[in-house]
Amino acid sequence: NNGNGLGGTGEPEGIVTVELPDGSTVTTVVDGNGNWEFPENPLENGESGSVTITDPSGNVSPPTITEPADLVPPEPPVITDNNGNGLGGTGEPEGIVAVELPDGSTVTTVVDENGNWELPENPLENGETGIVTITDPSGNVSPPTVTEPADVIAPEPPVITDNNGNGLGGTGEPEGIVT
Repeated sequence: NNGNGLGGTGEPEGIVTVELPDGSTVTTVVDGNGNWEFPENPLENGESGSVTITDPSGNVSPPTITEPADLVPPEPPVITDNNGNGLGGTGEPEGIVAVELPDGSTVTTVVDENGNWELPENPLENGETGIVTITDPSGNVSPPTVTEPADVIAPEPPVITDNNGNGLGGTGEPEGIVT
């Protein structure tokens, strides 16, 4: 019951009737494997419908009320970390984060109830980018976010050039934070 359609199972060759909130109905037939589907969901976002199946003999099942339709995909994932400490970010709570790696394989994790997700071991090699999507519990897929190239290599140790009455200073990786 999402943006990819409305579907379920029932008695083969039965007629599925969905009563929409405005009182109108839409119908489809249960296939020989017991599956039925409306590829375009007839319910609007947040609406519920009443579904019945009528068998070939004319018997009508008790109705099943759908959960409210979720037709809205999640926002694209936000990447907050892509370094030697892992790959992580934020997204829709309870969504499944999928990271497609350059070799075509995929790693997944789940967005926690606070909207954070993390892969503690970065699956990207230094300099690689990945394509990240979030699939919400209803099956809607977010637009993709492409990561920046991963930086998983720690900088060289700082070099101290001054440690006297004129101050403390030295050299290190440009834009690094010296602590």
